Amino acid sequence: MSTIILGNGKSRENIDLSNYEYIYGCNLAYKEDINFEWIVATDVLIQHQIYRNYTGQCLFLDWEPIPSEMAVAFEAFDTQNESNDYTEYGCVISGEGNKTLMTYLRKEDQVISVKEERLPFLMAAGSLAMWHAAETGANEIYLAGFGDVDHLHDQKLMDENGRRLMRWEQERREIIRLYPDIDWKYL
Repeated sequence: MSTIILGNGKSRENIDLSNYEYIYGCNLAYKEDINFEWIVATDVLIQHQIYRNYTGQCLFLDWEPIPSEMAVAFEAFDTQNESNDYTEYGCVISGEGNKTLMTYLRKEDQVISVKEERLPFLMAAGSLAMWHAAETGANEIYLAGFGDVDHLHDQKLMDENGRRLMRWEQERREIIRLYPDIDWKYL
């Protein structure tokens, strides 16, 4: 099965996606007019944004719903939070720094949550997509838009020392090492 994983680097802008059976997108790729099999995110703030604006299948790291009634109680104490409209189907609460996000869930939920302890190491979205594709039986995986300094969605891809890109490349190398029988190809 031919799978492509789309990072958010500009180098993937004009790739013909018609030759792939499965298409994974990372983070803000959900905004694009592409028929994704999966949107993958590990950043908690991005996960909430995706869930609120995208209805397709998602693969998130540690996306753990709680009963809506519990979330309402929390909401009463934390006036700095941001939430969507209440539903009875559960809620995910997470945050970063002083920002707390509460996302009430839809009745028809298409999120698969991967627990961090299930992974061989902590991964960014692109690496999680690679791991998932490998674990679900892909034998040929193409990687596009990885390693770019320029981002399709005007986000910063690295700190001033290039650390995020270096860490992500190390993660990708380790995933490839863990699955040597897969034909990995960078585009």
